[in-house]
Amino acid sequence: WLGQSPAGALANEPTTATSMSGLEPLLWECIRLLSAYMPPSGMILDAGANDGSSTAMLAREFRRHTVVGVEPTRVNVKRALELTAGLQNAVILRGVLSESSGALSYPLGREFRAGVLSQVTGSDLQPTFGRRRNNITAHSVDSLLLERGQALAFAHFDAEGHE
Repeated sequence: WLGQSPAGALANEPTTATSMSGLEPLLWECIRLLSAYMPPSGMILDAGANDGSSTAMLAREFRRHTVVGVEPTRVNVKRALELTAGLQNAVILRGVLSESSGALSYPLGREFRAGVLSQVTGSDLQPTFGRRRNNITAHSVDSLLLERGQALAFAHFDAEGHE
C-alpha cells in the first residue's frame, strides 16, 4: 500500500478538520498527511490513549479499521470507554505496552494516575508475584495484532504527551 498514489487512497482520508475537536494538532496533522497511504483495513493502535478522544476520532474517521486504545490510567480508561461507546470498531484496553504480554505488578503506593506515570519506573515493573502489589496487564503489539488477525495500519504512541 505504500506504493499507492495519494489520489487512489482518498476514500480513507479524514473527512473534516472539525473532527479534530480536543485532539492534539500534531496527531491530526500526521493523520492528514498519512491518510492517503493508509491501507484499506487493519488495526490502528492508539498507545497512551489518555481519555480516548484520539481513539474515538480515529474510529469515526477510519471505520474499516479496528482501533485499539491502550491506556494504563483507570480514570482515563473509564472516560475512553464512554467516548467510544457505540463505535463498533473501537476497543479500549487498560494496560501498558511491553515487549511481551502478561501480567506485571508494581509497588503499592505507586499508581498510574491521570498522566503521572513517572511514579512507576521500569525497575518497579516485574512479573506479578506477592499480594502487596498492584497488577496491570502488559500487551505486546504482536499479540494485539495476532488476537485480531490483522496487520498494523497505523500506530500513535503517546508517552506523557510526547507524540
